[in-house]
Amino acid sequence: MLFSIIIPTYNRSDFISSTIQSVLAQTYPHFEIIIVDDGSTDNTEDVVKRVKDKRVSYYKKNNEERAAARNYGTSKAKGDYVTFLDSDDILLPHCFQEANKLIQQESNPEWFHLKYKITNASNKIIWQNLSIENKHLNKQLLLGNFLSCIGVFLRKDIAEKNKFNETRELSGSEDHELWLRIASQYPLKINNSITAALIDHDDRSVVTIDEVSLIKRQDVFLNLVLLTPILKSFVLGYENKLKSNSYSYVSLHLAITGKHKKASVTYLLKAIQANYLVMISKRFFAIIKHILLTN
Repeated sequence: MLFSIIIPTYNRSDFISSTIQSVLAQTYPHFEIIIVDDGSTDNTEDVVKRVKDKRVSYYKKNNEERAAARNYGTSKAKGDYVTFLDSDDILLPHCFQEANKLIQQESNPEWFHLKYKITNASNKIIWQNLSIENKHLNKQLLLGNFLSCIGVFLRKDIAEKNKFNETRELSGSEDHELWLRIASQYPLKINNSITAALIDHDDRSVVTIDEVSLIKRQDVFLNLVLLTPILKSFVLGYENKLKSNSYSYVSLHLAITGKHKKASVTYLLKAIQANYLVMISKRFFAIIKHILLTN
C-alpha cells in the first residue's frame, strides 16, 4: 500500500522541516511526500531542498490558496491513498501503520479518518479527539468539522473525483465543504488512535484571519452546502443546526481576537436563533468566557 501525503505550504520555512521529518520517521515505509509551495516568498524552497530523500517531491506554483495546492498535489500523486498535512503540523511515527491496518480491516474503504491532537510549541496537549463511535458519523459532519484536514485519507479514485473547491473566499472551510460532499456519497470510517498533531501557534491562519474574511468565508460555505444539488437530501433536516454551527464558529473566533466583541455577540445571537441548543454546547460557554474576560 502506497500513501501519498500532500503538504501545501506558504511561507512556513520555520516549520516545514519538522513536518517533513515527522513523515520520514514513519514506521511504515511505503509512502511519498508531495510538497506544493503555493508561491512562498521566504526561503521555504531552500529548506525543502536540503532534505535528501527520493520520497520527497517539491513543486512550486503561483499563489492560489491551499485548496488549489492540494488539488495540484493530488494530480501528482501515485499512491493508492492520498492524505493531507499542513506544513506546520506533524505526523506521529505510527500514522501510516495504523492507516494500513484500517485499510485491511475495512477492505479498502473510500475514505477514513485517523485521530489527532492539538499541542502547543512545547508539545503540551491542549486538546485531543475524544473517542468517536462509527455511528452516524457522516451526519455528525453537518454539526461541525470534527475531522479538520489532518488525518483524513481518501482512496485515490475518490480524491480524483472529489476535489477541493478553489474559491478563495472559502479558504479555511474548503475541507469541511469537501468532507460533506464525500460524506453524502460514502460511509466514513474512523480509527480512534491518535496519529498526528496540529501545532497551535500565533501565526496559524485560523488565528490571524480578519473579521470581514471570516464572515465572508462562512457565508460562502453555507451557500455552497445548502445550494449544492448533491447535498440537498443529505442536509435535509439539519439546515438550522448547520447554520447555528457556522454562526457560533464566527462568534468564537471574533471573541478570541478581543477586538470584535459586538460582532461576536451578534453572531452568537444568530446561532441561538438558528438552534437554541447551542446554549448548552462547550463552544457557547467558550464564547461567553472570551467576551467577558478578553481585554
